[in-house]
Amino acid sequence: MLNQEELKEIRRRSSEATPGPWFAAATDDDMCMNALFVTTEPIPFEHSNTHSMSAGDEDSRPGKVVAITLLQSPRLACHDAEKWDEDAIFIAHAREDVPALVRTVEELTQYNEQLNSLAALQDMKIEKLESLIRLIVQHPNVVNIPIPQLGNKTPRTLILSDRI
Repeated sequence: MLNQEELKEIRRRSSEATPGPWFAAATDDDMCMNALFVTTEPIPFEHSNTHSMSAGDEDSRPGKVVAITLLQSPRLACHDAEKWDEDAIFIAHAREDVPALVRTVEELTQYNEQLNSLAALQDMKIEKLESLIRLIVQHPNVVNIPIPQLGNKTPRTLILSDRI
């Protein structure tokens, strides 16, 4: 499980990254081979051979590219796993997914802390009730037994009778 420091670091890295949203984009490189990248501008994610990354082309906006998952010419990104589309989509969605996951983990951590506090309170109440039961079992004929109020310092009296 992530500790608070690890969550803080993830949140910091996320906040320092290029603002989103990010989009997966498909185009062609200089040699009309597939090129896949992540950009801050929506570009069609289709392998249609209608867009290129050649210098000066309309879709070539280097200032908007966040990551490249496939660039064959020049051979810059062309890994053996051949998961270029999937990687581009994953990276593009990570811009929103990571902050959402961090918020969810923080909320669940807070909820868990509240549940732990309630469980501890219940344990205290159960211990007090068990003590009271032991006292009644040890002294079944006692008429007045002081009973501490749960969560309060005001004592109460339990009246027991053999006539039940």
